[in-house]
Amino acid sequence: MFWSKQVAETNEKQETVPLPVMNEPVNRQQQEMTGEYEMTKALLSYSLAHTELIYYETNLKNKQAVELASQLADVSKETSVSSEEISASTLRISKAMEQLSIGKNVAKLSNFQQIEEEFEHSISMVVDNSLHLRKQIGQIDVITNDIATIATQTNLLSLNASIEAARAGESGRGFNVVAQEVRKLSEQTKESVVKVDEVAKNVETSSKETDTSLQSLQEKLKDYLGTMSVVGNALQENVKEIEQSNFAIQDLNFALEKQTETTISMVNISNELFNSSEFSVDTNNNIMNLFKIMEPYMKINESQDIKSILAARLHDHANFLRNIVRNMETLKSVPNHHDCVFGKWCDQHKEKLGQIHSFTKLYDEHKQLHMDARALVSNQSIQNVEKLLATSESLLESFMNLSKDARKISL
Repeated sequence: MFWSKQVAETNEKQETVPLPVMNEPVNRQQQEMTGEYEMTKALLSYSLAHTELIYYETNLKNKQAVELASQLADVSKETSVSSEEISASTLRISKAMEQLSIGKNVAKLSNFQQIEEEFEHSISMVVDNSLHLRKQIGQIDVITNDIATIATQTNLLSLNASIEAARAGESGRGFNVVAQEVRKLSEQTKESVVKVDEVAKNVETSSKETDTSLQSLQEKLKDYLGTMSVVGNALQENVKEIEQSNFAIQDLNFALEKQTETTISMVNISNELFNSSEFSVDTNNNIMNLFKIMEPYMKINESQDIKSILAARLHDHANFLRNIVRNMETLKSVPNHHDCVFGKWCDQHKEKLGQIHSFTKLYDEHKQLHMDARALVSNQSIQNVEKLLATSESLLESFMNLSKDARKISL
């Protein structure tokens, strides 16, 4: 049902005051007082309607807040569950790290440098002993040369002894036997010296190879020990980082506990918002009950006086706002500003009243009110309610301004 039809039905129910006859004297002051009285009733009616619109906006905001708080509470509950799981995991990690005692074990790496030095010292001693052995082998070579020289001289002496024994004849035969044995011993000594010399040379060769191997081993051990030292330092740094991580895990666990407490607070806030939305609905119902009580006393007695006409039209738009607020869910559309009684009155007198600024302002605000009302019916958003509220205030102010200029108007 369109607003124009509702207003027509409302006007039919209102009591009408007979228009004054032209021949009867008219009390101008009494008309103005009557117009002011009717405008006061219209203001009261419109204020209640505007208040209903304010509480409609409050309900929308409360519903939105409750929905957001409910969603936030759900997310917070999920987060709380996750945080409890993470907290349990962090506790397990912390305990495991304490049981491992990595710091104590890695601390033993501090003794590794002493082991390196001792090991390197042992290798150096082996290399020194190898050098000393080569020197000893060199002395053996000198001794074998001396023995070889003595054996050669002994062989010459035995040869001379054999010659002298041959000259001596029969008496020197026994001495010849001794000389031959000495010569055999000298030859055997020379052969032994050759063998010792070969063995000494082989030992010297082996000693040189051993020395080379030991030097290579010493270099590799130095590299290895250097690498192990770097690894040990890295491990110690890792242990420090692990200890820091353990502290960070403990901080995380504390933060998660705080988050759980915050989640509980959010749920409580959500419940409070829900309760406040119920309070807002109760308040709106109280306003509607107040209007029912006052409605019989807010009927406008419309006459030809401009203030009386404006009061009636302001009261019409109070009912217009009530109809929108109370039937928002079922309304499909609202009439435009030309279709209501006031719109038709404006169109009828626009040419005559167009020079009055307060009339032009009211005309524009009236048009905007119908546009904003149509937008709100199409989309019940908080932004559209706020626009309609702002226009409603401007419309009321424009009605009052035109009412002040009533004496300038002659229809």
